[in-house]
This record gives sequence, C-alpha cells and structure tokens, in this order.
Amino acid sequence: VLAQSGSLYDLHWNVLSGGGALSTGTTYRINYSFGQPSVINLSTGTAYQVGQGYWYGGGFPTAVKLVSFTARPSGAAVLLTWETAAEWDNLGFNLYRQSTLDGPAPRLNATLIPSCCPGGGGGAIYVFLDTAVEAGAVYFYTLEDVDLNGARTFHGPVQATAPYAVFLPVVK
Repeated sequence: VLAQSGSLYDLHWNVLSGGGALSTGTTYRINYSFGQPSVINLSTGTAYQVGQGYWYGGGFPTAVKLVSFTARPSGAAVLLTWETAAEWDNLGFNLYRQSTLDGPAPRLNATLIPSCCPGGGGGAIYVFLDTAVEAGAVYFYTLEDVDLNGARTFHGPVQATAPYAVFLPVVK
C-alpha cells in the first residue's frame, strides 16, 4: 500500500514470517516487517538507505498482542484472565506466582496452556483459577507467552489479594 505522508511517501507492509526491509531517504521510507529477529544487511546510496532483515527499527517483537491481563479474588481463589488481540506463531502460555516482587516465581501450570490460535492471527480470552492460595496473602502474577521458535515474552506482573473464606456454623 502506497500512501502519501507530507512531502514523503510511506510504504508499510507485513508478512507472517521472514522478509521485509527499511528504506529511508528524501523521497521514500519503507518500514518494518513482521517476523523473527535476524542479521541486518545495510545498503546505502545517495538518496536511500535499505536495511534488509526482520524488525529493523528497534526491539524484537512478541508473538502475542496482549489486550489485558488481570488477577482478582474469586471465592477462595484468585481468578487470572488475559485477552489477546492477535497471536502470531504462539505456542501457548505459562503463569508464574510470587509473594514478593523479588522472590521466587514458581510456575503455576503443570504443562503449557495451549494457544487458542496457534500459527494464526486471531485473539482469544483465557482464564485460570489459582486455588492454591492462602487467605489474605498478596500475590504477584506474571504471564509468559511462548512462540513456535521457543522465544519467550513476559507480561505483568499483576497483583491480587487472596480472599478470606468465611464459614458459618449451622444452628438447629
């Protein structure tokens, strides 16, 4: 897609895996591709600069575009929910819990929580109920997404206080 931006032209494109480039100059600017990190080759001319590779322009992408990640009391447990807008080449998720921000963070799920959209671009809503909590304790939760190549991205932490359970005796 070619669109004019001021006196320059901007050309943006995305591909699911591989390819892409960045070109800057007085006339054209081509930005980014959607793929995995790679070595960047740079070619320069009198009115252009072309960098070929993946995600030229800063930072490495996550396979998941996260909309929200929350933790809240639910019964005698903590309910974790997260929503994704897109999952590119996402294999699944792991959840970690800590009682302090600098403490150990053991994984809550025994196996990877599978992606609802593996390899696709769709999003989904996920829920996980943490029932192994102590009443009144404060917990910090971190979400990890794992892509098909094993790259891992962390989100959070979010905080929740485990609820107290109240039991009333039955009087006859």
